[in-house]
Amino acid sequence: MNILTGNLKATSGWILCDGKDIREMGREFRGILGYMPQQQALYPNFTAEGFLAYIAALRDMKRAEAAGRISQVLAEVGLLEVAGDKVKSFSDGMKQRLLIAQAVLAEPKALVLDEPTAGLDRSSELPSAT
Repeated sequence: MNILTGNLKATSGWILCDGKDIREMGREFRGILGYMPQQQALYPNFTAEGFLAYIAALRDMKRAEAAGRISQVLAEVGLLEVAGDKVKSFSDGMKQRLLIAQAVLAEPKALVLDEPTAGLDRSSELPSAT
């Protein structure tokens, strides 16, 4: 998983995406990949909305596109009502849902989710799709 996400360099072998080596694809590959780490490395003083705006900027999303997507993904993970609240006030389950939101924010073609349900309990399950 660390090699796939670019966190570690491969010492042998290769990973192909549509027949291309991901090392050669570089930024192009990272642009199609959504990643959710297992560790909740979130900025506690960011709001949920601010954190996603930061992620959108890192992914080179246009502001108008990002604004619409931020609201959409926050609604999809059940966090729209707390969009302006600081992450430090969130339960572990809420933080996990925020990490899911950042992974899907740029509508990636491929998702790598490391333990996406860790820390979720019955009261913090993702809402069902409509």
